[in-house]
Amino acid sequence: MKKGVTSGKRLNHPMSKNPKHQPLSKALSEMVAHGDSETIRIGELVDGTEERGFYLLMILFSLPFVLPIPLPALSNVFGVAVMVISFRLAWRLPPRLPSFLAKREIPREPIEAFLRKTGSSLQIIEKLVKPRVGNWMMWPPARFANAMVLALMGFLLAIPLPPVLPFSHSLPCWSIIIIALAIMERDGVLIWIGYLLGLGTCAYMVFFTSLVAIGIHRLFGTLR
Repeated sequence: MKKGVTSGKRLNHPMSKNPKHQPLSKALSEMVAHGDSETIRIGELVDGTEERGFYLLMILFSLPFVLPIPLPALSNVFGVAVMVISFRLAWRLPPRLPSFLAKREIPREPIEAFLRKTGSSLQIIEKLVKPRVGNWMMWPPARFANAMVLALMGFLLAIPLPPVLPFSHSLPCWSIIIIALAIMERDGVLIWIGYLLGLGTCAYMVFFTSLVAIGIHRLFGTLR
């Protein structure tokens, strides 16, 4: 890894200047366009990335699960990656993935295909995002709280839930995408939509998990 990523120095926050950024769909495509191999090493995506890039990575890791048919067996990996990046952002440290994650390779073609399929949706979302009443988002307590919310959503994504539970992956991923995008563009209105969606995601998970637990309890009760 590059020295800027592996060092223990605290992370600077260039986003506070809020410069003009390229379109989100184009930025995400460029992140996976480097190299000509059939796979992408997750650690290579993280290397040398600045703060805006960390939120782009969270969006990239979430996009495959917003569609009805997500990438198989990758929600655990991407969810843990979001958690690690979020925790380190909370303490303003350069995100550095554990070696078992950094060395993990993912297929390039499906990621590029999802970016093509979701490009129009991202463009619609981008039109709704703009810097507004977002100065409070630069306060250290707000940064910490936002990182913890993203970490929680990453945890919900990483939980190996059975596919019978609908929206178990898409709900936390939409929360991650909206909150990360709001932080990137300092949109103090959109981020509250992300908060509400995250709260609804937690309530949804608790409700259906309780139903499953009750069902299992009753099933074993009838077998006695």
